[in-house]
Parts: sequence; C-alpha cells; structure tokens
Amino acid sequence: MLPSIIAQTHPEGPGAFLHVLIILAAAGLTAIVARRVHIDTIPAYLVAGALIGPHALGLVPGGERLETIASVSTILLMFGIGLQMDITTLRSSLSIILGGGVGATVLAGLVCWPVAMLFGLQAPAALAVSMAMAISSTAVLLRMLQARREMKKPSGRLSLLVSVVQDLVSLGVLISIPMLAAWQGASSTGSVESGPMQTPLGNFVVGAALKIGVVAAIIVLGRLVLPRLLREAGGGGSNEAPMVLSTAAAIGAAVGASAAGLSAELGAFLAGLMLSGSQFRHQIAGQILPLRDLLLAVFFTVVGMKVDPAMVAQCWWIILLGLAAMVAVKSVVIGFTCWAIGAAPTTAAVVGLTLSMASEFSLVLLDVARKTPSGPAGTLISDQVLGVGTAIVALSLLAAPLLFRISDRLRPWALRLPPAPWIRVSQMTALVEKDPPAEGRSHAAPMNLNHVVLAGYGVVGRAVADRLDAMGAKCTIIEFNPGTVTTQARLGRSIVFGDASNQEVLESAGIRHADAVILTMPDEEAVLRACQMVRQMNPHAFIAARTNFLSKGMAATRLGADHVTIEEIATAESMAWEVTRQLAERAINRTGALTPAAPAPAGTPSA
Repeated sequence: MLPSIIAQTHPEGPGAFLHVLIILAAAGLTAIVARRVHIDTIPAYLVAGALIGPHALGLVPGGERLETIASVSTILLMFGIGLQMDITTLRSSLSIILGGGVGATVLAGLVCWPVAMLFGLQAPAALAVSMAMAISSTAVLLRMLQARREMKKPSGRLSLLVSVVQDLVSLGVLISIPMLAAWQGASSTGSVESGPMQTPLGNFVVGAALKIGVVAAIIVLGRLVLPRLLREAGGGGSNEAPMVLSTAAAIGAAVGASAAGLSAELGAFLAGLMLSGSQFRHQIAGQILPLRDLLLAVFFTVVGMKVDPAMVAQCWWIILLGLAAMVAVKSVVIGFTCWAIGAAPTTAAVVGLTLSMASEFSLVLLDVARKTPSGPAGTLISDQVLGVGTAIVALSLLAAPLLFRISDRLRPWALRLPPAPWIRVSQMTALVEKDPPAEGRSHAAPMNLNHVVLAGYGVVGRAVADRLDAMGAKCTIIEFNPGTVTTQARLGRSIVFGDASNQEVLESAGIRHADAVILTMPDEEAVLRACQMVRQMNPHAFIAARTNFLSKGMAATRLGADHVTIEEIATAESMAWEVTRQLAERAINRTGALTPAAPAPAGTPSA
C-alpha cells in the first residue's frame, strides 16, 4: 500500500525516499555510537557514508537528488557562519586578526603547498588541498573548550579568534577554486589560451560588472530591505515567519550568486553577514540550527559515500603521512605567528596545537574542488584525492582530544621560551591575556545580583526591570517584539531580540554567567521551555517564572524554577484584598465608624 502511494505522489519511484531513509538512519545510528565512545559525530557520518556507499555495501548508489540536499546544507552552513560573525569585534581587533588569523592561515597553506606537491598533485590542485587543510574546525574547538572549561583562558580566547578568522579566509579559498581550476586546465593543455585569458575583454568586463552588481544587490537588500521585512514578519508575534523569510533570503542569495558565476556558498554567507548586525541575528541562528544540523548530517554522509574504503586501505601510509605533515606544519606555523605578534609562548604553543586539526569546512572545500571542472583535464581534484583528503580530515577531527592533551604537556616546556623580542607592549596580551573570572565560581545569592536576564518586557517585565534598576543590578532583557527592542536599545538598555527558549538567544544574553533569570512572558509553553533550557545551561541560576494556572506552575517547578508567580492565585489574593479593603472603606464612610472592625457607637443609626 505504502509503495503504491509513494509511486503515485513521486512518479520516479520510491528509490529517492528509500535512499534518504537509509542515509538518515545510518547517520543517526553512527551518531549514537560516536557519543557512546566519546568521539565527534562528523567522522562518524563520514564512516557511515563510506559503508553504505557504492564502494562498500552499495545500499545507496548516490545521485543528483542527494547532491541537491547536500548543496542546501552547505548553503545553510555558510548562512549560519555569516550570522555568527561579530563585525564589531573583528573591526576592533583588526591588527591581531590580520597577523594571527589571516597571516597564520595563509602561511600554513603556503607551507603545506609544496608538501602536497610531493604526493604527486599538480600545483593548482595542491594549493587547493593545502588551503583547505589550513582551516581549523570552529565547532570541534568550541566543544572542546567548553568541556575543558577553557573558554575564558588566554589560549581559548585566541584560538577562537583565529578560528573565526579562518572561516572568513575559507571564503577566499572558495572564491579562488574556479581560478585554480582554470589554471590547471591551462597547464594541462599547455596553452594559456584555454584559460581565462581566452575570454574577450568586453565579455570579461560585463561578467565582472555582473558579479559586482549581484554582490552589491545582496548587500543592499540584506542591510536595508530584509531587516524591515523581518521586523514586519515578527511584529505580530510570529515565531516561524522570520525563520522562513531568512532561509528564503539565504537560498535566494545563493541562487543569485550562482547565476552570476559566483559561488552559491558565497552568496549565502553574504546574506548571513548582512543580518549579523541586526536584532534578529541570535533568534534566526537558533531557529535554523536544528535544520542545518540535519542537512549537514546528510551532507557529511554523502561526502563519505564518495570514499572508497579499498582505496583508503591501499593508501593508508599516504593518509598517515599527510596527517602528520598537516599537524606538524599547522602547529609550528600558527604557534610561531601568534608568538610573533605578541602572544605569550605558552599561549602560542597551545593555540598552534589545538588549531592543527582540519575542519568540517575543509570537506566542503574539497567537495567543491572535486565538482569544479578544469577544462579537458577533468576536475580540479580527483575522486582518489577527495578520498585521501576526507580520510585525513576525519582522522584529524578524531585526534582533537589527543591534541589538547598534548598541549597540556607542552605548557611547562613552553614556559622556558622567551617572548618575541620585538614586542614591548603586546596588544595581544591586552586583548586575550587579561585575568578571566574564575570558571568555577559559585553564583551569588538572588539579592546580590551581578547579572540578571529578564525575559519579556511587557507590563510585568517593566515593573520587575524598574525594581532591578533600583537595586543596581545589571540586567539584560530578552524580548520578542521588534519595536520594543528597537526603542529600548535606542534608550541604552541591554536588550536582545528573540525567544527566551532559544539556546542561541540565551547564549547571547549571557545566560551562563547570570545570577538570576526572570521569566515574565505571558506564553506558558515558552516559559516551560525556557525553564528547562536555562536550568540545563546554568544549573546555579535563580529562576523566577510567571504562569497563568497552578498546573503550569507546578510543571515549571519540576523543570527547574525556584519561584513561580501564578496569576490565578495572585489575582485571587489581590482581588480578595482589594474587595475587602474597599468594602471596609465603604462601610466606614456609610457608618462613620473609626475602624471597620469596631462596633458602631451607641446611638448611631443602623445602615
């Protein structure tokens, strides 16, 4: 019965549905196993893809439909990276970024370039592979720093800063891949005319103008038009409309960039970057995260399907040599660059080692290079190079915990090294080597407030905020009304747009270091979700919640709320007190009695 229904709704047959089912099931099962053995899920997805792919069990032969799903996942990945870029932070640390981020990444790629050529790659392909391997995984780095409670340490701050800049550098690599493919095509034919110089000057100018026009249109629409549309979409309290609209904008920017001859991923990144300075940034990032993670699981599994396990077994020594060369080059180059611009020797050594792994985006770059034609010679890199590169990336991600442990052993040795002699006053030290607050500090009692997160800025929220201001507490507000956010931000309040049950929004409000969280939203379901999320993210915070009914109040308490104000009880008590007070006053006025409880004086006429 079910196959016949699928066949009616999908004339090509149930094959595509079955393939997606196999991919999702394999990815989910391997993710469970990966968490059991405490390894990252990305290598697990790659292994799952290699096992179910056409080179092993053959459960999924591949195809254009799966490639389309994978392309959508990379578009959302780039859109999310653009959303999470903090332009103000990057601008304030420009000199450090250019030296420690861009300089270290480019230098590591250039040093790896001749090493890749030693393995038999042509110069353009070797440069593409080496630059892909020069990028480090921000996601894995962030998880490791959080697990080791090193987010506030100098090495953790600098590692994250360099890693974020590497994400930006990867865009330059993405843009350069078609040029590298043209270079390889020209080299293969032995004629420069087969390269990009064959294009007449007029067509070249028109093409360049079209590319610039598309980029300018994305920037203008993203800065001026899209925020207004999102403000209108979120004005009625709709939770899904801004997400739908922003996702459409990301795909639209990708389509426009692709039509102009640019990378679709570049268009999606620009769309996210334009929204990174808007009030919708954290809410949208938190909403698209589950969808992005789902599609990325499909993407990495599809990439793994292109790997031939027999070829990997045959080239195991090349993979191990490539892994060792990448880790050694990146550790030395990144560590030396950070030391040269003023980081302490211990900080530089730790940063070099922790960033010596490859990135999940390295797989994206390798996959794009595999698809990019290079004239009659085929594509920029072959299937075999993609397989070897994918294996190196997977092993480096699996080795991330080991690299962190090695960095711990490296600290005593690095203490003997002197700082860079040409640095007198280190801007790097001023930026990342301030004494951080103690990670394991106990949270203050609710009446000794250093930081409070207040979710909801309606009538109740404003009253609570006024009291907190009188107490001198630092308060960050979370509000879902775009107009309120704009007005209060203009007045100087610390306010974040979004849903308080959204993890990304809570992170942006500083939930992990909050002493108290006050939930005043009228939506009870949102309050319950927020209680659960806040308690997971900050087990020591004092949580006060507002609910309409007693049953929901009990549920909020079970989910972690320390205090619950129940409106039906508060209304009953307030109404009972007001009614009895006004009836007493009315009785006093009519009887002339001194107090409502006192008996009427003798001779006083009855009411």
